[in-house]
Amino acid sequence: MSHYANQVLSFRSYDVEFHPHTHGHLQIVLPVAGAMEIDIERRGKILDASVGAVIMPNFRHGQVAQGANRFLVVDLAASDTTTNGLADRFTLDPYFRISTALRRLVDYIELSAQRSSWMASNAAMCMPLLLDAIANSGGHHSRLDGLAKQLEDSIHRRWTVTDMAIAAGVSSSRLHSLFKTAFGQSPNRYLAALRLSHALRMLSSTNVPVSQVAQDTGYSDQSALTRAMRTALGTTPAKFRRHLQ
Repeated sequence: MSHYANQVLSFRSYDVEFHPHTHGHLQIVLPVAGAMEIDIERRGKILDASVGAVIMPNFRHGQVAQGANRFLVVDLAASDTTTNGLADRFTLDPYFRISTALRRLVDYIELSAQRSSWMASNAAMCMPLLLDAIANSGGHHSRLDGLAKQLEDSIHRRWTVTDMAIAAGVSSSRLHSLFKTAFGQSPNRYLAALRLSHALRMLSSTNVPVSQVAQDTGYSDQSALTRAMRTALGTTPAKFRRHLQ
């Protein structure tokens, strides 16, 4: 289990100066607005709405950005147990594609953090989802991009794996293989993360009753949403909303 005292979320902006440096902790950089060019151990990339980066401890890196920009940065102590798992995934290739679910989660954190006290008291609740989405991010796959758009646009629908396979134009077994390759997880797990990120956004930005939030995001009922939030975040929809007030 990760120790949240060793995990810190913050928002940062960068400028045109290039200052290569290293640090002893792991750092995850997630674009919120704008873009920047980053170099990690001589591997360069443009970070924008579709690409993020994991910088391993003591990896030399620097960045240059022009124009307005804003990034969500996750700092993990080298002693955090999560760091080892991310090292296995990102040491050779520090860049990852930002999935729809991860994009939604970043947007939700950015929106909620506009309340001055939110980050200190609630960021830890989002950390498990955030780290899981990053660890399971994958490469580009146009067939799955089309399906992801359909899931995004009709998250209220009671999707089955068969439904998703038909929408993607592949067999159910092939769909599992594509998701494992692209996102490191099953279609159902991807869908569950997407549903939860939609529900969190509705809970934080609207006054819609919890029962309606559950219905609009594809849960069978309010109890199903409550169970999902207890499992992922250790809280309930009502408590989550109260934290934001």
